[in-house]
Amino acid sequence: MVPIKPKLDAQLTPASAGAGRYSESLQRYRRLVKDDPKNASLGNNFAFTLMESGDAVAAEMDFDAR
Repeated sequence: MVPIKPKLDAQLTPASAGAGRYSESLQRYRRLVKDDPKNASLGNNFAFTLMESGDAVAAEMDFDAR
């Protein structure tokens, strides 16, 4: 269900969020950010997806932690 190739994962993650599959998207983002913690784009997209999913508190905490 969730690919393990980072490049493909990075491409599918925003599509999952755009389709409203936030749980799947957040799972992907967590893995991508863990594997590449200095990637600002991934971090920002992860925080934005948290916000879109309705978890503004987690989004703010994640963004502040960077």
